Amino acid sequence: MLSLDSRNVIIKENLISKGLTDKTPVYPRQVIETAMKNGAHSILLLHNHTNGNPQASEQDITITKAIDIPARLLNISIYDHIIIAGARYFSFRENKII
Repeated sequence: MLSLDSRNVIIKENLISKGLTDKTPVYPRQVIETAMKNGAHSILLLHNHTNGNPQASEQDITITKAIDIPARLLNISIYDHIIIAGARYFSFRENKII
């Protein structure tokens, strides 16, 4: 996760979770607390798909929404959520999911 200031300049980079090849636990509370601790205006979420397919899964969409709702209440926005798979990527923003 990258915490961004109001000009979208990186404040801090944090590793939120490290998992197995097919799943990683992500806790929205931890993401929000980290963003608040960093004084973030917005956050950029990033993760990889080791299977080579960057398409967002239902779990990816669900967890992003679970982070977005409380973040908005605290005036923190999700700038984007990017999934990287090899040389390809998927952007929630470009695909109008957030």
